[in-house]
This record gives sequence, structure tokens and C-alpha cells, in this order.
Amino acid sequence: YEPIPGGSKLEMGIEDERVGLLKERLQATGEYSEKIRKKNRNQFDESLTEALKKFQINRGLNPDGVLGPQTLKALNESWE
Repeated sequence: YEPIPGGSKLEMGIEDERVGLLKERLQATGEYSEKIRKKNRNQFDESLTEALKKFQINRGLNPDGVLGPQTLKALNESWE
């Protein structure tokens, strides 16, 4: 897996190409079970928020469902 690039925070309602990478990563770690569809691949929705919270809880992070610097670092570290 390629690292998810840094940038502004990602949270529910945002559309960004990094969201698709986030969905793939959380699918690989087992927290995201939705099918990734082409039309909404880059849309940060409620199911992704819940998956990200699970990841954050599993890693001892604040489960706010937002992809900020600490969560991004944990996601990228788990694949290096």
C-alpha cells in the first residue's frame, strides 16, 4: 500500500481523492466492510466515519472519526 498523503483533515462530508485510499486501507485492516464503488469512492460518508472510529479505538487514539495528523501517522505506520 502506498502511504496516504498528508494535507488538510478529512472528515464526514468531504470529497477528496485521499478518501478512496483511506477506504482501501481501512478495508485491509478490517474496519471498513462496505463495497467501494467508483461513483462515491472519494466521498467521506457515515460508514467511513464509523470505520475510522473503530481504527482509532483499536490504536488507542481519540475516536473522533476525523483523519488528522495522529490518525494519518498510525494508518501509514501500519504498512511500513
